[in-house]
Amino acid sequence: LVNIQDKQYCCSGAFTNEDYGFKSAAAFTAKTIDNLFSLYAAFEASDRLRDIFVFDAIVLNPSRSFNDLGFMFNTASGCVSEPAPIFDNGDAFNENRLNFFGEDAIEFIHDNGMLCENQIKLCERVKSFDFKPNSQAGVGSQRAEYLTELIHKRADSILNPKKEEDADTERI
Repeated sequence: LVNIQDKQYCCSGAFTNEDYGFKSAAAFTAKTIDNLFSLYAAFEASDRLRDIFVFDAIVLNPSRSFNDLGFMFNTASGCVSEPAPIFDNGDAFNENRLNFFGEDAIEFIHDNGMLCENQIKLCERVKSFDFKPNSQAGVGSQRAEYLTELIHKRADSILNPKKEEDADTERI
């Protein structure tokens, strides 16, 4: 963390440098979904926020927090320049269907009107993505096939929530 104008900001080398820093959503607003959407809307970035929630639902990432969401800013002026990249997906693929609000991630997307044109396109792209075995990442062929099937099913469940309900009924 660095201090700029008496406030602390992240200066991680992963996506910041001496010209651009990161300010989390937690530093901007109270921690509610309505405030989060208002914040992103104020910076004309609502679509980016919907992308993040849809992506997290697809990859089963329950650990997104207000500290993992935010904006890049110019360190010289302090002005926000763009939404921060998606980061901290370390808990992905853990089979947890809940998001960080403790709600079913797919229901959350539909209940909060997050499935718009760009998010539909995101789900369609994911349905054509295949994981490849990668020995350096510890992903063998069976794991790659499993992850591919998982994200395809999750994307399809987002696009067709009735299928998710049918699948839940079949599991009982």
